[in-house]
Amino acid sequence: MDQLKELISNDSVWRIPFVILFFILSFITIYFIYNFIEKRLKRHVVKTNKPLNDVIISFLRAPVLWILFSILLSIYNQLFMPAENYFEVLTNISRILLIASLGWFTIKVVKSLSFYLQNKLNIEDPNNLEARKRLTQLKMFEGILIAVIAVLFISISLMTFEALKNIGVSLLASAGVIGVIVGLAAQRSVGQI
Repeated sequence: MDQLKELISNDSVWRIPFVILFFILSFITIYFIYNFIEKRLKRHVVKTNKPLNDVIISFLRAPVLWILFSILLSIYNQLFMPAENYFEVLTNISRILLIASLGWFTIKVVKSLSFYLQNKLNIEDPNNLEARKRLTQLKMFEGILIAVIAVLFISISLMTFEALKNIGVSLLASAGVIGVIVGLAAQRSVGQI
């Protein structure tokens, strides 16, 4: 135990390589745990005979891994790097990674929901005009939601930098106003969906 404390002490030459190695091993462990859980979920999906669930699980794989990576980076940064010169840089990187990963995850959830709703529509029948109309509306709302989410998360990430804080706030405010206008304009279509 004393050797471990000596290894990660601030004046040790081996401190940074040890922390990096430990970070990589921790992420590999989390990756294998995530793979195990994902395989169990996929086995369960095969038993339920719903291929749509398999697509949704695959949709969410990459964003979830990035979220786990950014959380782990933030934890390691706070525990081992406060005394280092590049602590602020690592903190900003982990913060932006987390914000971007959460934004990506949210977009994937919207896409999965849209995919699920699109599969409920019967568009194979050439005479089914109502289903095609709803499909167009769904795709339009998916695009609008993705654009709003992207602007929202870009604004939040800009606000993490002191120099760009005003730009982020302005972008967020304008996105809110545009969201209200689009919401009022699309109120009838939302009611139909």
